[in-house]
Amino acid sequence: RQEAGGKEQAAESRRQDSCILHPALFIIRPLLEIPRAAIEAYCADQGFAPRFDRSNLDTTYFRNRLRHELLPLLETYNPNVRARLRRTAKVVAADYELLAQLREQAWVETVREEGDESIVFDLVAWRALPVALQRAILRQATYRLRRTLRDMDFVHVEHARQVGLAGQTGAQATLPMGLTLSVEYNTLTIGNTDGIPTLPDEPLLWNGESLSVQVPGTTRLSQSKWILQTKTLTEWDAAQIVANADPWTAYLDADTLAGPLTLRPRRRGDRFRPRGMGGHSVKLSAFLINLKIPRAWRDRVPLLVAGGEIAWVCGRRIGEEFAVGPETRRAAQLQFERESTQAMEVSFQYSGARSK
Repeated sequence: RQEAGGKEQAAESRRQDSCILHPALFIIRPLLEIPRAAIEAYCADQGFAPRFDRSNLDTTYFRNRLRHELLPLLETYNPNVRARLRRTAKVVAADYELLAQLREQAWVETVREEGDESIVFDLVAWRALPVALQRAILRQATYRLRRTLRDMDFVHVEHARQVGLAGQTGAQATLPMGLTLSVEYNTLTIGNTDGIPTLPDEPLLWNGESLSVQVPGTTRLSQSKWILQTKTLTEWDAAQIVANADPWTAYLDADTLAGPLTLRPRRRGDRFRPRGMGGHSVKLSAFLINLKIPRAWRDRVPLLVAGGEIAWVCGRRIGEEFAVGPETRRAAQLQFERESTQAMEVSFQYSGARSK
């Protein structure tokens, strides 16, 4: 792949694709392959004042580092690298279009059952597929069961494929986000590990990870399309903060966020002082139970921790001492967003057409 999120996703980033949040809608990019210089020249000739998204200059984003740092470096080796990448993208897209058609045909021929929590394949039929289609089927099943999965490592796919090929009945392979591949007598099943129910489409932490958070800055959740965007506010509307109805956006007193700021899962003995309880602390485990969060999810709920204290049970409640109040001088806005993988791929593949 051209290291921007996977061959399959890179090849599928064409001039028309479905909107992530509304699959029934399609995004049309008629100017995608027109060089930026040509677009700017046309605008100047017509007297147009194009809008410029300054987030495209932020090298916190991987796609912008590719555009502003890596590509200029590559051009010192080959001045035509952008044109070559565009041609390569077209070739890969056409090749993948054929692979996608073959994959869909193989899916119909091998799948036995498909549900929200597991997908069952005919083992003999799957083993008879060419290697490329075996891998494609495993990836497709994983993405269907974990729609927020951002990318799937080749190591995961290949290990699962080898287990599926050579494993005896009862053999298993671990897949991302709580999925397991299991070999049965005549079937191959990909499903939730240990009966874990289908996980919600929301920010979750995996593998007990602890992530450093900067304000301002961007923090990416691994094995996920979710990112945490943070910024500092010197002016804000107190009424708007009080009326905030988005559970995945929080406003905190920036000066209370002392010490290392991290996102982490819960730990034994964690306590929390929810806003609205007069500063009284409760066991975090009891707090999550009272919110009726299924047990299988509780170890994955992200906690924003400042100086050892829980400032925000993300998506649920902020801590009392971290709330914005009359004495607050600076506020911190923290917002979880879904990052568009497709947008990342398009920006990379056609960066010669969209970058200076």
